Amino acid sequence: MTRKIKVGNIEMGGGSPVTVQSMCNTKTTDIDATVAQINRLAEIGCDIMRVAVPTAEAAEAVKEIKSQISVPLVADIHFDYKLALKSIESGVDKLRINPGNIGKREYVEAVAKAAAERNIPIRIGANSGSIDRSRYGLPDAESLVASALDEAKILEDMGFYDIVLSLKASDVMTMIEAYTLASEKCDYPLHLGVTEAGLAYQGSIKSAVGIGSLLSRGIGDTIRVSLTADVEEEVRAAKEILASLNLRQKPYNLVSCPTCGRTEIDLVGLAREVSRRLDKNPPKRPITVAVMGCVVNGPGEASMADVGIAGGKGCGLVFKKGEIIDKVPEDKLVDALMEVIESGDKKAAKAETTGVVIRKAKVDDIPDIQRIINSFAAKDEMLPRSLNALYEDIRDFYVLEENGKIVGCCALHICWSDLAEIRSLAVTEEAQGKGYGKLITERCIENAKEMGVPRVFALTYVDGFFKRLGFGKIENSKLPQKIWSDCINCPKFPDCNEIAVVKDLTEEVNK
Repeated sequence: MTRKIKVGNIEMGGGSPVTVQSMCNTKTTDIDATVAQINRLAEIGCDIMRVAVPTAEAAEAVKEIKSQISVPLVADIHFDYKLALKSIESGVDKLRINPGNIGKREYVEAVAKAAAERNIPIRIGANSGSIDRSRYGLPDAESLVASALDEAKILEDMGFYDIVLSLKASDVMTMIEAYTLASEKCDYPLHLGVTEAGLAYQGSIKSAVGIGSLLSRGIGDTIRVSLTADVEEEVRAAKEILASLNLRQKPYNLVSCPTCGRTEIDLVGLAREVSRRLDKNPPKRPITVAVMGCVVNGPGEASMADVGIAGGKGCGLVFKKGEIIDKVPEDKLVDALMEVIESGDKKAAKAETTGVVIRKAKVDDIPDIQRIINSFAAKDEMLPRSLNALYEDIRDFYVLEENGKIVGCCALHICWSDLAEIRSLAVTEEAQGKGYGKLITERCIENAKEMGVPRVFALTYVDGFFKRLGFGKIENSKLPQKIWSDCINCPKFPDCNEIAVVKDLTEEVNK
């Protein structure tokens, strides 16, 4: 693992989240244009911004720019150490320099001393176009790493170790080899990038291959996609690379199929319109949205999506968690999809405003779950559960939090391919009367539907509660014998006086 440093208020390295960087293409002395560009990029997900500082006026402008932005700012310095000192005085959060091109040793010492006093890290940037060929030969992976580490040695000799390395090459394989080698030779945070990657299309692909392959192996702490394009495209491409590796969460993940001979709708147009609307009005919680070309495979192939649409001839299906919920004309498909998404947002917003969260249980939740269950077991209202049993069954459990405190729990236990049990349903006495039992039970029922279980049952003393949720009574003897295994631990066994209730989920799905 690399060492951890701080760039302004952002941690880098040491297992910190991988950050996205870009560089302004405005004149740094044009403060208004530079601030506008930085804030626009920050809004779409850029974490750290860099500006060129070729003059004293640019270094002076850094101070005013800093006062109007919210992300850390990096000053890009070459040759003149006084520009680095001036940038530090102006409040820059990080320097990008090569000590070797700063000049005399005392100049480098002055920069390192000033940076250390303000806890400002320095990035050493080696790339295939800037290494000293008379010293290192033609640029390759070994020469890039040797050049960067020699530059780092200058700072190390001065006791300065808040260093970030970049080893960029326009050749993807050279870049991959260089960063791999550097990760074996040092523990400095690595700034990944393919330099001079090209226009938006080819550059994004080269960057995705180079940066993505390294990140997938755990190499890299911050990234920049360098494109001959609008700088916003750099940030979007970088975010997509991180999202594809589950290193950053997007508001939505859009999956869509390639067109084929079965496609009878404008799939490309539909996918673009869905993407446009989701960009304009992002979901409140991350979701996967599918846009599929045909009804033959659409819902099945996209069954892991939260919501989606699948085209037919002049019409299409709307589905949720793989289940078809509506059929509408083609020109209404996107509207119908967005209504489903917005409906989910409203439910999430309602829960958030009340401070209520229902989620899968975690290991740390087990003591709270046991406390709640056994408080009712002490009154013979529930079956007691041991810590060992709860840890073994943790995947069955959901918990309900009220303002961060667990006040309810419920488990969905799969008994067989066609049957699941709702068990260990409990809400603390102080949280009762708020509908929490209904909410967490409905979440378990939804989970059963997602897994394709056709029936759920419960054993209860309060059958009226379950009746309001669509359950009906059933003779205990009609339940499979295998569901009674846990009841051996009950002091009332075998004289069970709980009421068996069951709910047929296939009826709801087919409505």
